[in-house]
Amino acid sequence: MPYILFLHGFPSSHYDWRYQIPFFAERGYGIIAPDLLGYGGTDKPTDPGAYRMRKMSREVAGILDCEGIESVHGVGHDWGSPLLSRMANYFPERFRSYTFIDVGYIDPSTHFNREELEEINAQGLQTLGYAPFGYFFYQADPSSAALIDSHFDSFFTLWYTSAYQPLWITDLTPLGALERWLKADRRAPLGNWTTEEDRETHRRIFIGNGGYQGALKWYTVSFNGLNVAEDNAIPPERALLDKPVLLLAATRNPIGGADFAEALTRPFAPDLRVERLPTGHWIQLEAAYQTNVFLESFFLDVIDGSGAD
Repeated sequence: MPYILFLHGFPSSHYDWRYQIPFFAERGYGIIAPDLLGYGGTDKPTDPGAYRMRKMSREVAGILDCEGIESVHGVGHDWGSPLLSRMANYFPERFRSYTFIDVGYIDPSTHFNREELEEINAQGLQTLGYAPFGYFFYQADPSSAALIDSHFDSFFTLWYTSAYQPLWITDLTPLGALERWLKADRRAPLGNWTTEEDRETHRRIFIGNGGYQGALKWYTVSFNGLNVAEDNAIPPERALLDKPVLLLAATRNPIGGADFAEALTRPFAPDLRVERLPTGHWIQLEAAYQTNVFLESFFLDVIDGSGAD
C-alpha cells in the first residue's frame, strides 16, 4: 500500500491525526505524520524567515527522501493545507493525490498577507456581519506568544470548543477579541471529541516544548508577506493540480467555511471531489469515522485509476 503524508495545522501537532493514523496503518498504508517546524519537539527558530513555505516544503520533501519514499497521498488540515499546496507546486512528482481538510488549496497568487486579510475582513463585515480573520492579526504579533503560553487553558478551550458558533464569532474573529479573552482568562466548553486527556497531551506538546512562539511564526510570516516573492516566482502552470483532489469542507466553521474553501480550490483542481460535513474546523476529530471513510474511498479510487469523479 502507498504512504500517506499528514500535515497538521495550528494549534495542533501530529496528535490531531490520532483517529486517522491507526485506521490507515491497520489497512497497510505507510504513515508519515511529522510535527511541523515550530511545533512539539521540532526546532523553533526565532528568525521568521525559517518558516517560509518554500523552505518548509523542501524540508518535508527531505523527510520523504530520508525515508526512501518516492510518492505519497498528501493530506493537509488548517496550515497543513497551504504547506501541501506549496509542496504540490514545487514537488508534484512526489504526490499521488491531494486532500485538503477545511482549508482548501491556496494557489501561489493568494498570500494571506495583511492587505489580503484586511480586504477579506472588510468583505466579511459586509456579508457576514463579522471579520472572519481578525484573530490572525493578533497571532501574527510576536508579543502574543507570552500571553498565550501563560493562559494555555483559556486559549486551548476557545480553539477546541464545541461552541464555535457563537464563540468564534464573538470572541475569536473580531479584531482584539482573542487578546481580551486571554487577559480575562475565560474558558469555553470543550467539544465531546476532545477529552481532558487530550488537553493535557496538548499542554505537554506545547508548554512542555517551549510554548507557542515557534508555531505562531507561521502567522507572522504570512501576515508580513515573507512568502510573496517566492510564491510569485512559481510558474503559472505549476499552480494547477495535476493529480486527483479531495476537499473535505466544514459547513459550520465561522472562519472561511465550505463555500470559501471550494472557491479557492475548484479553479485549480480539474479532478476534484468535494465532501461537505456538518462540522466546525476540526473535521478529522469531530467526524473522525466519516473522514476516514471518505479518505479511504478516495485513495482506493486513485489507486485503481478512477480518479476523484
